Amino acid sequence: TNLTEVVIEVLHFYEDRFETKDLKVDLDMPPEVFVMADRSALGNQVISNIVSNAIKFSKTNGLISIKLSEANGDYKLSIEDQGIGIPKDQIHKIFFSNNGVSTSGTSFEKGSGLGTSLIREYMKLFCGDLEVESQTAEGIVSSGDFLTGTNVTLVFPKAK
Repeated sequence: TNLTEVVIEVLHFYEDRFETKDLKVDLDMPPEVFVMADRSALGNQVISNIVSNAIKFSKTNGLISIKLSEANGDYKLSIEDQGIGIPKDQIHKIFFSNNGVSTSGTSFEKGSGLGTSLIREYMKLFCGDLEVESQTAEGIVSSGDFLTGTNVTLVFPKAK
């Protein structure tokens, strides 16, 4: 599956939501990146869920960065927002569907709390991995600069 095409399709699907929150998207990917994944599940479940969460938890006028890198024979797709972040004591809970963790977005958007656990399961099926790093405003003194946010990285083995 061409990962770049899937990402672009998902971004087009969410254009109205980007506009509503006045969010910018910075896409840094080559035109053809092939990974072993079911195209429908990759777009409709994995990438869509991450982008939707990035929008949901971003502050107005924020930036969502999507970039691809290579490391150790893998592709790493990072989707990073400048949103409210996930508290350190909650990060491990987002991977399990039975935890009941669901947080309202910055514009009071609702969610089911199931997304990250589904992404994790799909990435296992794709022989890949999921990494999440996040920073909340707790203890941060800022002069308006974005110092918070979440970075979700999908790790895919390169398609042969």
